[in-house]
Order: sequence, then structure tokens, then C-alpha cells
Amino acid sequence: MSERTHPHLSQCLIVWLLVFTANPKPCYPFSVDKSKYEHNLQRCLSDLIPTLKDPRIPMIVTIEEVHLSPDGKRAKVLVSTLEDEDTEGMLVALNRAAGFLQHEVADVLELRFTPKLSFHTERIEVLS
Repeated sequence: MSERTHPHLSQCLIVWLLVFTANPKPCYPFSVDKSKYEHNLQRCLSDLIPTLKDPRIPMIVTIEEVHLSPDGKRAKVLVSTLEDEDTEGMLVALNRAAGFLQHEVADVLELRFTPKLSFHTERIEVLS
């Protein structure tokens, strides 16, 4: 096809590129709003983390908040524990298990795409 036969083809292509590249679609389901998706992630991670068999992860880990990025590709998870002895070791273990947890979340919530998880103990790290 040439521009001679379709004069509006190039204009349509430019408009299409501007619309679909300027506003990337979030990877969370459109039928679910962001806060509900964050809550589902929080609940699912709360169930999955106690199943991890790493000795650096204490028996009781609380998922306080989950903050999803605007595009839905990253999630910062705020965790706390009753045992304040080795939070560094706990964070290292949770961040190493992030890929496994992401895969399990996808299976449990039946999602095709899940956000990349990062675990933090400081609220300031999560909000930045």
C-alpha cells in the first residue's frame, strides 16, 4: 500500500504510536483496581512466606503494605517481624526468594503477569 492510495495511513500510525507508547498499560488486571490488587498480593504473600524453608526467615513475618508501581511492573513489599535480631538476613532471604514467590503468586491468583517483588523493612524505602 502506498500513501497515494491511503493518505491517512501515516497520520493514523502516528496517532496510534502516541496513544499506545505514551500511556503504558498496567500489568495488573483491568477489572481489578490497584488497591484491591495490592490487597490480594499482600494476602497471598502472607500465606506463601511461612512456607519458605530458609532459616533466616523467622516464623512470624508480617506483610504490612504492598505498593504497586503505576505501570504495575514492580511491587515494593513492607515487611516486619517480632524478632528484630537479623532483619538484614531476612531481607536477603526474601529478596532471593522473590522470583519463586512471584511465580507462586501468579499460580495462586491465576495471573499471566505479576510484578517484580522487592522486600523492605523501612517505610521510607517503600514510599520512594
